[in-house]
Amino acid sequence: MRRLEFENTQGISLQYELASGGERFLAWLIDVVTMYLSILIMIFLVDNIFRINEEYLYFLVVVPILFFYTLCMEIFNDGKSLGKLALGLKVIRVDGLSTRPYDYFMRWMFRWLDIYASSGAFAILTISATPRSQRLGDLLADTTVIRTRNSRIPLRWIDKLAKLSTHKVKFPEVEKLNEEQVLMARTTIHRYLQYSNPGNRKALDEVYDHLIHLVSADPKKNKNKLKFIREVIKDYIAITR
Repeated sequence: MRRLEFENTQGISLQYELASGGERFLAWLIDVVTMYLSILIMIFLVDNIFRINEEYLYFLVVVPILFFYTLCMEIFNDGKSLGKLALGLKVIRVDGLSTRPYDYFMRWMFRWLDIYASSGAFAILTISATPRSQRLGDLLADTTVIRTRNSRIPLRWIDKLAKLSTHKVKFPEVEKLNEEQVLMARTTIHRYLQYSNPGNRKALDEVYDHLIHLVSADPKKNKNKLKFIREVIKDYIAITR
């Protein structure tokens, strides 16, 4: 499985699983069905309410949905069309920066060549051939599509730790943390235990250093990094739940 690794704005290395060409194709199929159903519903409503000419109906309903559905969904839904949302996929920049409307626009501009002009063959070819699973539009926009469901562990899974009724908070400074930082810490542990490679070891070290600083803990008294990170997660849950 291909992975994308970059440093976030806090200097912590993040790894995401890249979506395969097959997953992206299925997401596209879901979007096609969504557009088709949306067009049928809108034509029915507009025609029955306004009783306008069929030619105008085509330009008022069909063209906007066919041309701008993907672009608008990705801009206003954080890089996720309904197809991507259904499969747990998302568009992000390969450098870890926030994705801008311009980036989505570049992807959208070249989807006609990537997908429609070649019936998707060109997109599948470039996604398979490039190390970051990018089609032409992605290459020009510096974007790719990742799996979000495998990249994060839901906080409700972490909530199981809260059942430890006897837990005593050791680091009250965890109230400075936010949910995203705790999820990142738990995900890093999960990846390290699953794939104990140098990259995941480095990510664990960086999360440890980051949390040590945030909660003002003494590194000499918390040398066991896995134990320390887990303790911070438990304390966060105990304080915030």
